[in-house]
Amino acid sequence: MFWRDLLPEKKMEMDREHYYAAELQKPGPITHVRLKIFPEGSVSRLRPLCRSSVAKRTR
Repeated sequence: MFWRDLLPEKKMEMDREHYYAAELQKPGPITHVRLKIFPEGSVSRLRPLCRSSVAKRTR
């Protein structure tokens, strides 16, 4: 699987929420997200917010 970058590398701070909507790159539809942490550390949660690109089915 080829992983495309959605965000450039960023320095982050602890105990903060980070918002990067303006810096997101547009690679097309996304099905999976991979989080890389350098140097090794921990993340308590990752919440990617998204919308479905699939048209809603009508009954």
